[in-house]
Amino acid sequence: MNKKLLSLLFIFFNSSVFIVATAQTKDDERLAKAIALVNEEQYDSALEILNKLVKSDPGNAKAYNWIGNVYKDKEDYPKALSNYNKATALDSSYFAPFNNRGNTYLNMGKEELALAEFTESIRLNPDFTSAWKMRGGIYFSKGLYDKAIEDFTTVISREPNNNAAYSYRADTYKSKGLYELAIKDCEESLRLDPKKLDAYYTIIGLLARTGNFTRINEYFEAYKVGKYVDNRVRGKFYRAYLLAASYLTAGDYSGILYFLNAAIEEKKKEKAVGYDHAADYSDVLSLKGYVLEKLNKPEEAKTVYTESLALNANQPEVRNALSLIGKPGIIAKVPEGQRADNTPPSITISSPSVSRGLKVVQTNKMATVKGHAADESGIYEITVNGTDANVDASGNFSASIPLAVGDNQLMVTATDVKMNKGSFNFTINRQPEAVIQAVETPIVAVNTNEVQSSGKYYALIIGIQDYIDESITDLDQPVADASTLYNTLITNYTFEKEDVILLKNPKRSELFSSLENLSQKVKSTDNLLIFYAGHGYWDEVRKQGYWFPSDAGRQDRSSWLTNADLKEYISAIQSKHTLLISDACFSGGIFKSRAVMAGASRAVKELYELPSRKAMTSGTLKEVPDQSVFIEYLVKRLQQNTGKYLSAEQLYSSMRTAVINNSANGQVPQFGEIKEAGDEGGDFIFIRKL
Repeated sequence: MNKKLLSLLFIFFNSSVFIVATAQTKDDERLAKAIALVNEEQYDSALEILNKLVKSDPGNAKAYNWIGNVYKDKEDYPKALSNYNKATALDSSYFAPFNNRGNTYLNMGKEELALAEFTESIRLNPDFTSAWKMRGGIYFSKGLYDKAIEDFTTVISREPNNNAAYSYRADTYKSKGLYELAIKDCEESLRLDPKKLDAYYTIIGLLARTGNFTRINEYFEAYKVGKYVDNRVRGKFYRAYLLAASYLTAGDYSGILYFLNAAIEEKKKEKAVGYDHAADYSDVLSLKGYVLEKLNKPEEAKTVYTESLALNANQPEVRNALSLIGKPGIIAKVPEGQRADNTPPSITISSPSVSRGLKVVQTNKMATVKGHAADESGIYEITVNGTDANVDASGNFSASIPLAVGDNQLMVTATDVKMNKGSFNFTINRQPEAVIQAVETPIVAVNTNEVQSSGKYYALIIGIQDYIDESITDLDQPVADASTLYNTLITNYTFEKEDVILLKNPKRSELFSSLENLSQKVKSTDNLLIFYAGHGYWDEVRKQGYWFPSDAGRQDRSSWLTNADLKEYISAIQSKHTLLISDACFSGGIFKSRAVMAGASRAVKELYELPSRKAMTSGTLKEVPDQSVFIEYLVKRLQQNTGKYLSAEQLYSSMRTAVINNSANGQVPQFGEIKEAGDEGGDFIFIRKL
């Protein structure tokens, strides 16, 4: 190639780069101008620029995102969603359209969809605090206060001066009855912005609830000096409430009642125009109940307290006051200026552990309940079903309780020295004792004719222990169990790392997506192992078993994964062999027959040649404990095996007796064919790495 041609090519290449860079710069300038117009609410002008951008560059995800923002602001939500969908389709790693789509769903009243979008935005960009804050707001509105606090705390850790996060977290602490923590957040919010009206309303309400009447005047004076004006619909309601609270120090209960009734009238007006905030109204009712007691009107006070608790059950001072009404010589609230301890003790149960079937299951005739109770005033006593527990100076306790065969309802009650009571309820199911001869089956080599395996070994390993629905008990072990099996397979057997998927706390959509991907990837010469550890459920009426994904709703059956769904995918995946291992409650329902496979060992080569669809489960149609001996012996046997080949049936036989003898509830693991899934009598063969 001559020098002249080389020079021409060099000039052409560098000119092309310059042209592309220049075009890109101009597109960025146009986008910046459009964004400025959107912020100025000049939507038509912004749309004109943005539409030209996507016409000249159909792959411009940012432009589609901003077109979506325009339509969102104009409340044309279908068009907004359409453009956000285009943006995410073009660039699935771009967090902004996920967040904006979440805001759009929220505006449409679709909280669940919004929650998923904010979660994905957080996954893509954990430093984008707006998504954390919005997700925390959804958790708050759903009553998932602990999750809301986690998200608001994350915002604060990333942005220590984020006033809104302190304010939102204060509201959440207040809703949980954690008044001192809420007060601290309000103080920080007002330090960052002394004009934050909502913080004044919240902290004065909290101080009234805790009996800190003199500090109310401090904040009320700051509020008055600032001459802050609240022109919102609820402004007059708050003004009347603040005036009522400001009279507490003087003890002018008639005056307080006048302003509280004025606030209630304003609340009725707000409700008529569509604003109704239960937490604000419960502040008024809580204080009104106290004032009625002071005015010697206990029956009226009782009615008002009951109405307040109906709005928010987490009001320890109201619940305590209500329980004391009518008892002679007892004052329901502390004198003004002093802080009341109306918070019940917290209780943590350390033993027995929770179960994967939402119950504790055991065969022992006695249950030893251990745990810890804490309260700032000190623990007075702890009982379990009315039996006194042994308690040390640190609040650690234990008690032995006799159990009947079947379900036993247990209630742990802790009382502090102020006579506040907290309780923790759970169920222990005592199973009849099973007598099993303690004979452990060793792993023995069968006919070891060489297996000609031309296919890959795939695995989908699932561990779920953290559930979004707070009514579903979280577990401790499944993710660790799944990780242990994952490491055993890729270290000791012919499972390559890139062919093994480990899912930790996946949602339902992630489970289906992984199964769908395997159905496209796995070939007829390949082998597939599926392992699940987590909550399970058996519906006796429908004769159907279920797995609970992390986003399962306890009352929403459509959010569960059925045995039928699983069987459909296992049938569709064209593997040579598929082995399902389930360490969950009620997992025995997947079998064609729950009888243990019996008979003489067959040659490995013969077993491998015939297609198989087998399942191994930790139990039958009953519950299994969180601390699983099934996975313990499964992994132990896989690690102990020294032979080159190990069939699934051999593995099962070698661990069955050990599981039965060492499980708390006498669980009996199962092995067999999966119903109508294409089993032809073969078996899954583990091939050990040399």
